[in-house]
Amino acid sequence: MLASTTTVGFAINSKSKLVDVRVSGDNQAVIDCITPLAAAWKLPPPKDNAALPRFEVTFVTKP
Repeated sequence: MLASTTTVGFAINSKSKLVDVRVSGDNQAVIDCITPLAAAWKLPPPKDNAALPRFEVTFVTKP
């Protein structure tokens, strides 16, 4: 297992698709792995379609 801290930021559109996905962290290999995966995630759409809420989640892994 790899030690890293990675932050994934995104918004969810009305079709449950993540948009404006931004991945940052201290390990480029982890960023390169998560970026295409996160772009394919689907989450429940926002209740108010006029606003795209932005979320940010930080993952910390330790060996």
